[in-house]
Amino acid sequence: MNRNRLYFYVVFAVFQTVIFVFTVWLDTASLDSLLGLMKYLHSFKYAGFFGFALLIADFIWSWIDRRANKKQDEILRHENNELKAKVYDYQEGIKNAEASKKI
Repeated sequence: MNRNRLYFYVVFAVFQTVIFVFTVWLDTASLDSLLGLMKYLHSFKYAGFFGFALLIADFIWSWIDRRANKKQDEILRHENNELKAKVYDYQEGIKNAEASKKI
């Protein structure tokens, strides 16, 4: 996992922790404090959008990373097959050279 992805998950974890603490506080709050939150209701929409944006960003980042890994895997598989073919050709050349020496 690269450093940027780690930072992203730290931000995501902090966001989720803040939401959890906030909901626990709401559960124990009195009616007056709940009514006092009415003036901050528009901020909750932005916080919800921020959480949704983090989720979408993680999905897109994972999709791009998976696609890059597949391409890298195909490149390595092709390189491995080429090396196997070179080793096979080298071994066949040695066998043919030994066979021609015996004759």
